[in-house]
Amino acid sequence: MSEAVADYATSPAGATLEEVRRANGGIYPGFLFLRHFLSTVILLNHARVLVRGERVLPVADTAISGATSTVPQFSAFLHTAMSSEIFRPLLFALVGGFFALSGFLVAGSAGRTGIVRKFLGFRALRIIPALLFEVSLSALVLGPLVTSLPLSDYFASLGLYRYFGNVVGWITFWLPGVFQDNPIKGMVNANLWTLRPEFYCYLIIAVLMAGGILARRRVVLTGIVLLTVAFSVMSLASPEGFTTRADNTHFTNWFIVYLFFVGVVFAQYADKIVYNPLMFVASLLLYMVGMTLRIPDAISCLFLIYCVVCIGTFRTPWFDRFFKNDYSYGIYLYGYPIAQTLVFILITLGIFKQDAAITLFVMAASLVLTILCSAFSWTVIEKPFLRLKRLL
Repeated sequence: MSEAVADYATSPAGATLEEVRRANGGIYPGFLFLRHFLSTVILLNHARVLVRGERVLPVADTAISGATSTVPQFSAFLHTAMSSEIFRPLLFALVGGFFALSGFLVAGSAGRTGIVRKFLGFRALRIIPALLFEVSLSALVLGPLVTSLPLSDYFASLGLYRYFGNVVGWITFWLPGVFQDNPIKGMVNANLWTLRPEFYCYLIIAVLMAGGILARRRVVLTGIVLLTVAFSVMSLASPEGFTTRADNTHFTNWFIVYLFFVGVVFAQYADKIVYNPLMFVASLLLYMVGMTLRIPDAISCLFLIYCVVCIGTFRTPWFDRFFKNDYSYGIYLYGYPIAQTLVFILITLGIFKQDAAITLFVMAASLVLTILCSAFSWTVIEKPFLRLKRLL
């Protein structure tokens, strides 16, 4: 390693993303922190929403789509801040940034494996075991404990067995009689909505690999440029008829798939993209302004994704001392049902009333319990299954 490249391990300014990766032993030092940060903020926001009863997530399941929710009034600073339009772009950035980051990292995995079967096998080992375990816990342990139905009716319901369809992308959020009196009625794990677009991303990557297109980065770049232009023109021509936003907190499924592949392009051009502190700050401001002023999201999010990949160049030794493993997937899987369970015990059963104090308590308790479950998931399920990669 040259002396100049070695310096990028401590001072990434002026270095390309690829130079920073090579200077840090083949990894991007800031992505572990970023994954945990994004998943934690999502968890905390969901816990807040679950206490208040604000429906801000998509409801694709007709069994609960007609449910109503109550919004208790209180003047908590946290709610005011998170509800402010100033913070709205940051809420969109959570899932959008996650998918862009995923595309960036998955592109590297696809490039290293080079074989479709191996690539899909690696993805399955990363996603399916922990997902199956969480779905099984929700359906066979949590559900029977909190359902309002007799256990005989619960286990006889087709809804119970349909819930296992989440493992293969057949998404449903409800279990028979579970959380029906919570402020957010019936939702067991709303986070699962991202599974379907994630599976779409992997399948498209596999098709591009099989056709030899993924290895031709200019072709992929051209495709993304054309899509960006087309989406921008359509957004300007018909802002009501063509939307990239599912509601006031997150993008549509197809748009986060697009962001995934923008992340793929950034990964393919990591040897050309330079981290510059001024560009980073400017991109963050341009993303915030663009989202607020309704500049086409396909353009605004290019600035977001530059910020996301640049964070990968940041070294976070203070964080790495405490988190040496990747618990972010476990936080994604367990955070929502844990928060819903706490709301069920503390509020639905009448122990406490909905107020600012209980909101903060549920947020803090959800975070602690979720990290513990995530650590268990990583140690007992995810890491052992990842060792099976050598068989492929």
